[in-house]
Amino acid sequence: MYREFVEAFQNYGATNLEILMALLFLAGLVIAFITRNIWEKKKAKGQRKRVTRRKFMLACRNKGLLPDEVNFLINSAIKVGLEVDTSLIESNISFDQFAFRVLQSGDDDEQEKLNADLSALRNKLGFRPPPRGFALNSTRELPGGQLLYIAIAPNVFLEGRTVYVDETMLTVRLQAGRPSIRLRAGKEVSIHFSRTGDARYSGSCSILRTASNEEGQHIRLSHCNELRRDQRRRDFRVDDDRTICLWVMDEQMRQAEDPFRIIDNRMPERARLEDISGGGASIIFHRSLSSTKGIFINLDPGRTYGLPIVRGTVIRSKRRSRMDRWAMSIRFEDLRPSEHQKIVSHVFMKERDQLKIA
Repeated sequence: MYREFVEAFQNYGATNLEILMALLFLAGLVIAFITRNIWEKKKAKGQRKRVTRRKFMLACRNKGLLPDEVNFLINSAIKVGLEVDTSLIESNISFDQFAFRVLQSGDDDEQEKLNADLSALRNKLGFRPPPRGFALNSTRELPGGQLLYIAIAPNVFLEGRTVYVDETMLTVRLQAGRPSIRLRAGKEVSIHFSRTGDARYSGSCSILRTASNEEGQHIRLSHCNELRRDQRRRDFRVDDDRTICLWVMDEQMRQAEDPFRIIDNRMPERARLEDISGGGASIIFHRSLSSTKGIFINLDPGRTYGLPIVRGTVIRSKRRSRMDRWAMSIRFEDLRPSEHQKIVSHVFMKERDQLKIA
């Protein structure tokens, strides 16, 4: 193409200088076009950054963050190579990933302050725990008082509640009567827990240390960054028409560390089980209970199926027409993994038996 261009100029009697000037002019136009295109892209990018920064500052103001807290977020995000936008303070997943990277990039002598600043921000932004409807991203988001089941060995579970959670670890107070087993630092364990209204979670972490005081046995665990989420709504339900027993939760049960000891000394009320799944049940009761009311259910009063006594929450209650009875949907809470497995196995056996009859 260049040769054809030069031959055309020569055919019209153009000198070498004129050809050179024409080529320089064309090159200048190309350079000017490229430069303008780069400048416009930089200008648009700068404009987007300014708009994003204004939105971020407005979101920080709406969240009630102090200037020092805003500067910490901005400087830390730049340090770890993250964009400063509203997702940093509006998405629990974005904040959790940000916090993890900030801690990883900090020097050893900075860890204590970074831990305190990030933990305070997480609490202030409402990400410990996240709002209802937001899935957990890591155990750093667990609140105090969360019931955990810690699998030390096959079929050996320790029960406890979180008493302290920060960006580096979670401390769990084990319930009394735990199995006699050696807990050594560095041992990998799996944890299981249920979040009310959300799902069952599981993951892996390691023991950092153990300690005892007047409040009992404590275990410190590293955080799990890869929680697995088991959606409860996928649990299969099966008809199961039989009598069960229940206890309606009162204030004493709600505050007790081990409410199962209380119900041992109380007479239960009878109810009718209509169907059951690994995550809940439908029952018929002689009176109405308000939604969110807590109950304890003996799923196997006759000790026929090997099913446990479980804690549940009333999701909804509806009066049955022409009957002085109420149909209630119950969601099971804080099931041990072994209890969940027993219920699921029972559901599968009932389904199999019903298919045989059909």
